[in-house]
Amino acid sequence: EPPPTLEELVRKVRISPKLLDQKCSDEHLKSISLFLGWRRVAPHLGLSKMDIEAIEAEKRTEGERRLKVLQKWKMKYGSKATYKSLITVLLAIENAEDAEGVCALLQTPADADKHSAPTATATTPTTPDDHQQSSP
Repeated sequence: EPPPTLEELVRKVRISPKLLDQKCSDEHLKSISLFLGWRRVAPHLGLSKMDIEAIEAEKRTEGERRLKVLQKWKMKYGSKATYKSLITVLLAIENAEDAEGVCALLQTPADADKHSAPTATATTPTTPDDHQQSSP
């Protein structure tokens, strides 16, 4: 099955198109660095082989390396280091899972609540004791 297009992903996750054109925030880059497959994506984000080798040499942990790749990309491309460009690269290398992860960070809280509410209620068992405790 081919990866979704950017438009399909945006529709599925319900993200504001205006947000996609914004430069990635440092806070979001830290969150993205928790799951990004950096070795595969780094060359597609415009990092040279020398950049990648330097990151491997200077950063000990995979987490530090993932964050450094994103920071270097943002520094190199400035205002063009947008969510849209990152998601587009991830989809181009058929990494839909990480692209969806980035999109999930961009959901508005109301949308996130709509998506998580059924799961939360389904996984929280209620017993008669719970109801007695909650009544005044």
